[in-house]
Amino acid sequence: MSDEINRSRPESTLADRAYPADRGALADSVAGTTVLFADGDADLGDLLAEVDQARFEGAADAHAAL
Repeated sequence: MSDEINRSRPESTLADRAYPADRGALADSVAGTTVLFADGDADLGDLLAEVDQARFEGAADAHAAL
């Protein structure tokens, strides 16, 4: 079963990871976490894999990139 989070609240999920982190490693570590939107949902790992930023210095950095 995957975790579900609201689109405006990924901070706690991202904060539980080790930083600095590269995009692929971070995306892999949150894969399976469903982000809920008003009109659907998406996998947090897939969303992170699609951002242009290659490395994240912290959870706030990753959240801002989303």
